[in-house]
Amino acid sequence: MRRLAGGRLDRRALLTGLLAIGAVPAWSAGAAARDIDPSGDVYRLARMTVFGTPRQAREALIGLGRLGRADAVPGLILARRYGPLGRETDQLLAALTGNSQASSWDDWMVWQQTHPEVRPHVSFARLKLDVLSRIDLQFHRLLASGEQLRTVRLEEITWRGVKVDAIRALTDPALVVGSEAGFMNGDDFVFGVEFDGHARAYPLKIMDWHEILNDFVGGRPVTLVHCPLSGTAALYGTAMDGQAPPLKFRGSGLVYRSTMLMVDGEGGSLWDPLLGQPLAGPLAGSDLRLTPLPLTLTRWSDWRIRHPETSVLSIETGFGHAYLPGAADAGYAESDSPAFPVAIADFRMAPKDLVFGLRLPEGDKAWPLTAFADDTVINDDLNGAGLVLLGNARDRTVRAYRRDGQAFQATSSPLVLFAGEQGVWRVTEAALQGPNGAALPRLAGPTASWFAWADRVGGGTPLFAPGSVPTD
Repeated sequence: MRRLAGGRLDRRALLTGLLAIGAVPAWSAGAAARDIDPSGDVYRLARMTVFGTPRQAREALIGLGRLGRADAVPGLILARRYGPLGRETDQLLAALTGNSQASSWDDWMVWQQTHPEVRPHVSFARLKLDVLSRIDLQFHRLLASGEQLRTVRLEEITWRGVKVDAIRALTDPALVVGSEAGFMNGDDFVFGVEFDGHARAYPLKIMDWHEILNDFVGGRPVTLVHCPLSGTAALYGTAMDGQAPPLKFRGSGLVYRSTMLMVDGEGGSLWDPLLGQPLAGPLAGSDLRLTPLPLTLTRWSDWRIRHPETSVLSIETGFGHAYLPGAADAGYAESDSPAFPVAIADFRMAPKDLVFGLRLPEGDKAWPLTAFADDTVINDDLNGAGLVLLGNARDRTVRAYRRDGQAFQATSSPLVLFAGEQGVWRVTEAALQGPNGAALPRLAGPTASWFAWADRVGGGTPLFAPGSVPTD
């Protein structure tokens, strides 16, 4: 296809090519000749590719093809998902981009992620808001803040398939004491939290349906985030400087690179649950960050042994869900691919393999959950910072602590570690408790699928490999 100066396509050559490959039926050749809109009303034409009848959409594709503008590509990718014409839109996109391999909306979204130089037409935000507002008017409020109030591309914030709040967050939920939790089985997974002697368990089979939970534990306001799409599980403190009362979050119905976005209840900013920072809205671009707090994913039986006085999230949530393990999953756990488009650039692990990650002043690092056999102890190092990680892949459990030069060994009890001349150390949720009142603090980090961690933290992030354990 012949291109003009500046990379714009020769309009006549493009139209001829579309006709030749059958993207435009014969009757449309006459429509093209009738001078559809040579002046370049990109918004009107792009809108027609989404909302028009098949005939109107074909004529709009011809018009956009004649314009040959690269900035029409993001709007066409939007049309590839919501418009009536798939194959014809693919063909025009191929002509505009030179990419002949893409054949689906997913393919084009991945291409778009890897081509940030392709900027959208000035009318793209209006077009996208037109589309999403027809699904839920609340999307307009969440996304209409303007480019200066976004730290990610609007093109990559996509609809998840549900409305705002359709996946209902739990806020200040009812609790029961562990001994009365007859709905729990010993092998059930729970998210365990403990602060100042107050232990609480949130069953995974309940969180699967709600994904976000706002609560107070030991008087501390927290938000628990569980994103099945990206495998992200994280706990955050939500008392923020300059923000009163504490932030509370709910589901947005939107995703970014196959990670759900959560929205704060007051200001309406969209937040990344893996990084704990706002991506769009009034708080985007600010220094505000949620405070990561220690979270333990484990089995109910193990949590009860460690915390016999624990409370647990009640199954009486007020919603009529089937709170059974895997009931909300719809088979996604067995899939090898993310649910929504995301470019995979780091293949050191399979995209959906789970990792435990730390983001420390010394740097970032991830540990595959598969590195932890039953009650494995890993003494590791991150840019001079000594770390010890205790984990069990079967239970998906990882706890991380500073080790301050100690070299720890497992014992016959997962509640106790041995450190040579330093003797016995007790494992608690807050710290490793050693002789003479010594304490090594717990480190907070999320669990996530590898694709999400590698994408959001950055390519080339250090990844633990067996055999790389330091000798100190």
